[in-house]
Amino acid sequence: MIDDGIAVWTEHPTATSGTGLAWMHHRNGEIFVKQPDQEFLAKMLAIASDLDAVVVGDDGEKYTSPDSHGILPAVCRSRTPPITKPWWRFW
Repeated sequence: MIDDGIAVWTEHPTATSGTGLAWMHHRNGEIFVKQPDQEFLAKMLAIASDLDAVVVGDDGEKYTSPDSHGILPAVCRSRTPPITKPWWRFW
């Protein structure tokens, strides 16, 4: 696959002969990743800062710091409705 937005971090601390390589894809102001570790996430956040982009996981979660686990967009927007009656009442 040839795409100008795909990059591989070949000097990742755990990369060994084809395994552990860190892939990222930059498109439309977002850097997409899949299951990044802390080193990779720190590197991507630095790159995203230079590109004025955000780091997004494969499930749409947004990463804001190297130790974050990502925030899913649906979780950010969802609100739990207030409980106004006991759980055993249906009407």
